[in-house]
Amino acid sequence: SCWIELLQYLDLETTWLNTLEERVQSTENLPDKLDAVNEALESLESVLRHPADNRTQIRELGQTLIDGGILDDIISEKLEAFNARYEELSHLVRSSV
Repeated sequence: SCWIELLQYLDLETTWLNTLEERVQSTENLPDKLDAVNEALESLESVLRHPADNRTQIRELGQTLIDGGILDDIISEKLEAFNARYEELSHLVRSSV
């Protein structure tokens, strides 16, 4: 059940990361019109207010499974891929705002 819960949190966060990526990309293609830029920034800020609870759950569930010796390699790969994407998008957001 821990594995299923971890996968559910990873799916939720992946959906959130996809939305974040779409919003960041949409702000990169805006013309210099002030209203359009302000609207895009407000949209991006609303996505950024996402709570960190899911990331905490992902970290704790992953660690529990790894400590238990359950699917160590698969979990490690999924967690590394998720964390790398999260960091990449965080950096992209910081450089866009």
